[in-house]
Amino acid sequence: IEELLLLKKDPNCTTCFPTEGHSIVDYYENLRIFVRSRAELWPELIRFSVLDKLLLPGRLVIVCLPEIGRLAAVAVLLKLTVDGNSKNMTLLLSAADDQQVTEREKQERDRFTRMPQEERQEICETSLLQCAAFYGLEGLPSQKFSDQVRRIGTVVDSIPLDRLIVICQKAMKIDPLAIIDDMKTRNF
Repeated sequence: IEELLLLKKDPNCTTCFPTEGHSIVDYYENLRIFVRSRAELWPELIRFSVLDKLLLPGRLVIVCLPEIGRLAAVAVLLKLTVDGNSKNMTLLLSAADDQQVTEREKQERDRFTRMPQEERQEICETSLLQCAAFYGLEGLPSQKFSDQVRRIGTVVDSIPLDRLIVICQKAMKIDPLAIIDDMKTRNF
């Protein structure tokens, strides 16, 4: 076998064996450019009717939510609001029915919203980079749910469209207004 392997020439594959010297810094810069371009592209794409139809209530999406410590999370789109140049999503997320976890996420979100805009933007970009590096460009962390902890839905408002990672093919039939009203009555 060794003789056969020695007789074979090296493959001339620039994908597996790049000819130029690329470093991890080059990878990081290219990934950063991709993440920024994707974030800038979503608001532009929303102008087209095809994407507008995809972003109807009930669509599953993957989003980056660093303000509650989730690099990538599956969510159900409840509402897409457009206020001038800003486009925000209202999402339904799965969460543990644990008061401590809920309170911690609320504190993290409050702390995040008090940060200066530049710092929030940098945290979001870093989170998107981490998500892409750890789980792939459209990946998710493995989900491990304990049978002992009950899962509930929680509504998260005003998530900018640039946090969108992926629009999934699956959609669910929902009544978004009923869900939002139900969450409001439970929280008050």
